[in-house]
Amino acid sequence: MTEKLKKIGRNAAVMTLATGLSRILGLVRDQINAALFGAGIVSDAFYVAYRIPNMFRDLLAEGALSSAFVPAFTDYMNKGGKEAAYRLANLVISILCILFSILIILAWVFTPFLIKVIAPGFALEGIKLAILLTRILFPFIAFMGFATVIMGMLNSEGHFTVPALAPAIGNLVMIITGIALCPLFSKLPETQVIVWSFGALFSGLVQVLIQLPIIYKKGFKLRYELDFKDSGIRQMGRVMAPAIFSNSIGQINIVFVNTFLASLLGTGAITYIYYGFRLMQLPIGLFGVAIATASFPMFSSFVAEGKTEEAKDTISSSLRLSLFVTVPATLGLIVLSYGVTDLLFRHGNFTAEAAEATAIVTIYYALGLSLFSLNKIITPAFFALKKSNVPVICGIVAILTNGLFSIILMEKMNYAALPLANTISTLLNFLMLYYFLRKQMGPLDGKNILKVFWKVLLASCIMAVIAWLSSEFLSSVLTPGLTKRIVVVLVPILLALPVYLGLARFLKIEEAKLFTDAVARRLGKHKQQEKQGQ
Repeated sequence: MTEKLKKIGRNAAVMTLATGLSRILGLVRDQINAALFGAGIVSDAFYVAYRIPNMFRDLLAEGALSSAFVPAFTDYMNKGGKEAAYRLANLVISILCILFSILIILAWVFTPFLIKVIAPGFALEGIKLAILLTRILFPFIAFMGFATVIMGMLNSEGHFTVPALAPAIGNLVMIITGIALCPLFSKLPETQVIVWSFGALFSGLVQVLIQLPIIYKKGFKLRYELDFKDSGIRQMGRVMAPAIFSNSIGQINIVFVNTFLASLLGTGAITYIYYGFRLMQLPIGLFGVAIATASFPMFSSFVAEGKTEEAKDTISSSLRLSLFVTVPATLGLIVLSYGVTDLLFRHGNFTAEAAEATAIVTIYYALGLSLFSLNKIITPAFFALKKSNVPVICGIVAILTNGLFSIILMEKMNYAALPLANTISTLLNFLMLYYFLRKQMGPLDGKNILKVFWKVLLASCIMAVIAWLSSEFLSSVLTPGLTKRIVVVLVPILLALPVYLGLARFLKIEEAKLFTDAVARRLGKHKQQEKQGQ
């Protein structure tokens, strides 16, 4: 077992636990949204409005900014120490203040045009509401930009917990808004959704404030400073332009392809697409993003130091670890999709028919779950290698592929065509990225990665059969009600997880040993502490 895998695993475990809390609270947030607004024009308008600042966040803040900032910050830290690295951070924050101010003003002015382009199928009522909500939500991008810079600083210094917890606190703010404030202000969904949008905006501010005390304790002092000639800023500028495009392939596919086409498929389609995508994103956020976030600073550091073999080992270890956790998640989500959507969303104004439609979308998105996670790991590597043109080219091909397959499949598959086309384009994107990364760095231990994949797939298939059989059996013997809806999802998961881990250990998958040994150590420490306390 390589030391790289252990270190990535430890950091990813911290990220997974913290991100897990955030994703659970995110599901609660989505449940509240579904109960309040159902799958109608209000819900569709909110998700169109919510996606626009989130798209720009992915374009400018989290994706491109993180890919450009972390390598530059790490390089400054290695060569000039904390003082030089912190000065770079202040330069970046100062420039972002100017850029985001301009962007927000422009967005407010051109919001009507954006809505009509992104959702041409909306009726006048939906357009008006989406315009209002977009203008409320757009400053969210600035908060996420600042939060991303602070997160990159903390991650580069080996601190992962608080940045990973920040979104959880943000989700908690929205939950409180939905439960306490929305009913307090009005019983009309059209008014409640405005309160809900302000809660979403405030949640972004909270994610910045929760991280500031930690970085201050490490010696950072926030100050306004501009120097466009700084080499680090220039380096980031060269990386950011292509990164803005390549790191946002998923968002561009969702906003400019899926949302555009979904708006033409009738009321509710945008909401089905959103919730299906959210369910697919749950395991990606728990595992894929956690592994990518934990490994990227390490990879960037090795590249900066000229340690090519160590950098390749980091990528290979990350890909194997990602497959180990996302392949079973894929099959599990597919076989339990109907039960999961019924349990999570069939409340209040969200009907059984809407839950079933969401389940269909979830299945097709789930097929690409592992691919999304692998792309999260591979894409940033090109920016650390200063080969940012590669993801741009791959991204263009992926977007064109997504649009083409969406249009071809829509006539027969309706809204289900959109997630399937997205999965196909994600597969093509991964194959191209992997090919070019291997061409740039040399062999990436592909045989071992493929060997792990086939073993993981075998164990996952057996696990999925057990999960499906147990779910079907419980559905047939239990009487309808909330208890049944919980049991037919929870019990199969509890049965499937130990089966998968046991099979993975039996098949001698290294990542399984890493996981089970870590759990055993935790349990051993806990028992030892209990004995000492007696």
